[in-house]
Amino acid sequence: MRPRQVHCTFDITARPNGGVGVIGDSLTFSYFGGLDDALRAQQWGPIGIEARSGRRTTVTIDGRVSATSGIDALRRLRGSGFGASIWVVALGTNDTAFTAGNPAAADSLIDKMMAEIGADRRVVWVNVFAKSSNAKARAVEFNGRLAAATARYPLLSIADWFSLASANLGWFVDDVHTNFDGAVARNEFVAQAALVPRCPLVAPSVPLQVTPPPVVAATATAVAVATQRCRV
Repeated sequence: MRPRQVHCTFDITARPNGGVGVIGDSLTFSYFGGLDDALRAQQWGPIGIEARSGRRTTVTIDGRVSATSGIDALRRLRGSGFGASIWVVALGTNDTAFTAGNPAAADSLIDKMMAEIGADRRVVWVNVFAKSSNAKARAVEFNGRLAAATARYPLLSIADWFSLASANLGWFVDDVHTNFDGAVARNEFVAQAALVPRCPLVAPSVPLQVTPPPVVAATATAVAVATQRCRV
């Protein structure tokens, strides 16, 4: 079993595209710091990221702080004073075993997360992927419920990680977790997907180059940077 880990980042530098919040699981904290840099490269800021291994969307696993729910993470970020015009939700991988064959359960957790974020915020939800046949079938089913949810939520877009991952199986070290190259590519994909105006499905328009994203220096008008990371 992988050790449970936490990755938290708060960067208060203001950038042209505005504030973005990211809530994720272990796929989000792969290649520590990489997603932060990718978001800065796309001129997002302030940035708030809260990612925890084993995280589910609405359920805290066994009451353990190391795997609190996505809703808990959203409340913590907002409780710290962080606000964002767009939220990236990179969750669902750890939910599919519980929603398989039960579309109402998938719809319920999506609805709860969307309600918590609020109807006046853009949301990009990164859909899920798995390599093995049974897990892939559950991922496809969950992704179908995400796609259906765009009819209920006009400001919801789906970032199609499933398609990109399916075309690059060499990125994976197991059923769902990526190697370094895959983590860099995923970070770039998420940062780019957040820029796309609302549409039901956001797919990569060109193959992504697997190179570490550059760090964008703060401009003279930017406020001071404050970055905090935590791991347990």
